[in-house]
Amino acid sequence: MNNSTFTVSAKSDQVPCRLQPPDTATKIALTAIYTIIGLVALFGNCTIILIAKSKKRIRKVAFNFFIISMAIADILDSLIAVPKMVTSFYFDELWFGGVIGNITCKLFHFLPPLSLAASVSTLAAISVERYLAIVHVLREPLSKKKVSFALLFLWILSSLTVSTSLIKYKTKRIDGKYLCYGIWSEDLQTNLSILRYEVVAKFALFYVIPFCLMIVLYTSIICVLRRRQAFGENMSQKRIQAQNITVVKMLVTVVVLFAIVWLPTHIIYLMTAFDYKTLQCMATPVLLLLVMLAHANGALNPCIYLIFNENYRKGLKQLLLKCQRKQVKGIGVKREKQWPGSSTLERDPSRGGIKGFFRDLSKVSRGNSDEVTYETRF
Repeated sequence: MNNSTFTVSAKSDQVPCRLQPPDTATKIALTAIYTIIGLVALFGNCTIILIAKSKKRIRKVAFNFFIISMAIADILDSLIAVPKMVTSFYFDELWFGGVIGNITCKLFHFLPPLSLAASVSTLAAISVERYLAIVHVLREPLSKKKVSFALLFLWILSSLTVSTSLIKYKTKRIDGKYLCYGIWSEDLQTNLSILRYEVVAKFALFYVIPFCLMIVLYTSIICVLRRRQAFGENMSQKRIQAQNITVVKMLVTVVVLFAIVWLPTHIIYLMTAFDYKTLQCMATPVLLLLVMLAHANGALNPCIYLIFNENYRKGLKQLLLKCQRKQVKGIGVKREKQWPGSSTLERDPSRGGIKGFFRDLSKVSRGNSDEVTYETRF
């Protein structure tokens, strides 16, 4: 069975279909787009983590540990998956041999799905935590220690779920070149059968089940919040209600975006296992753009956090001001000598603002002495 070339019927003619490699223009365009996505995702998520660690109001809330977990997963994707996609445009499955080559081959195909699994499991955990906190009104919010243990468990569980990549992928020397590819069995029919089970299982675990769970939980949360808005409440309760609504809007936006950008990639995986003939008849640039959407998710998440969360926006402003002060301090300020009779601007610490004070310096004659002193009057 040859999966690279096949024939499909189109009216009366037999039209062969073969998935073509991307041309030079497509490679250059996708390389530029992926570079932008990778840099924005890397610096954006590092900024979110830095804000969460440095700003006390964010750091003391255990819920923000989930946001940090999402940011780490997105950083992992930008450091591993994005460069791997770019290099595949030019070198395809070409790799290098030896023990190091075999280990890196496995790791470079293990870490990207780990990023996906960790992101999905974290989103599901956030929906459960918000459901318990808002619908059932937890008497005691989850502590940072409990959230940390929960996230550690989720990352370990995600690692075990995608550990099949460590078995599947390997290096092999063919025609004097080392290739890194994933195959379950040398028998094509057996390999195809196992591949189908794998793709369906990942689609269910990383897409269908978690998103069905999140749809149910967030629908319940929204219904409860709407009911509570109908009743009279004091100012404190209204403030908490407004905060909950803002957080839920942010999380629903993240979930919807995640579902939209990852669905085409999952469909491509399913077509690879069940309808590869139709997949080969599709345009290569279209397929690559659909896969690119999934990786763009890591660059969009930090923007969503900053749009919906006021604390993160304030933290970003403080971070930029701090960097600006360091730059000014590094450049240095040239100080000029102030002579009597000149004017200057001084800070008024009691009012906390800049006030203009003009120094009226006058000569004071003391008796018959020829000594001249200067007295400052404000």
